[in-house]
Amino acid sequence: MSFGYNSMGVKPSGGIFSPIPDGEYILKIVDTVEGRTKNDDYKVTVDFKVETGPYKGRNIKFHTVTFFPITDKENPPAGAGMAIHFLKCIGQPFEGNFQVDHMKWRGEMVKGYVTSEEYNGKVNNRVKGIESVMEKSLQDMEQSVPF
Repeated sequence: MSFGYNSMGVKPSGGIFSPIPDGEYILKIVDTVEGRTKNDDYKVTVDFKVETGPYKGRNIKFHTVTFFPITDKENPPAGAGMAIHFLKCIGQPFEGNFQVDHMKWRGEMVKGYVTSEEYNGKVNNRVKGIESVMEKSLQDMEQSVPF
């Protein structure tokens, strides 16, 4: 495929970006892509954008939420609860039988714990854990009540 493009007035940008410091950030889900793992389990790859603070606008890409099949409800596979926690934090269905619609995840916000990891000589940010922005707000409000 080829197409025309007018780049007048645009200066080249890009290059190597340094990761943001490890810490807690309010993150917005900006993109989701459904796929399959090497073991053929369902997964959704999530891209986040930092929503507040000095790093507002920075992207954190390629967070994977894997949905491991539950064949024995008495002994679910290790890691299965992580996808359920993710869904709960973003206000999506997470109990019993339900349809996963990753498109509805876009625009949802979470409090994310961001770390840096080195892979193939390059340091990238990773989301290591999340919690609901709403739950955190309620906890903060409860702690600030003077009586």
